[in-house]
Amino acid sequence: MLGQSIQRFTTFVVRRSHYEEGSGKDLPFSVENKWWLLVVMTLYFGSGFAIPFFIVGHQLLKEIRMFYLLHETDMKRSI
Repeated sequence: MLGQSIQRFTTFVVRRSHYEEGSGKDLPFSVENKWWLLVVMTLYFGSGFAIPFFIVGHQLLKEIRMFYLLHETDMKRSI
């Protein structure tokens, strides 16, 4: 009795879990237009590569601004 209901359930699940076959059909994005895919992949991977460089540049600019502000106040004191 239990074995028969398990078999019916697994058959039901297998029948309902059909998906389209073919290359690229199981991906969460479309690969039909190769140029659009190129743009999206470049933006995705390029942003991940560029973010550390932007962070370092921002930190360096903060340091340079602080350096000039400190020296500017020293110059005003000496006058």
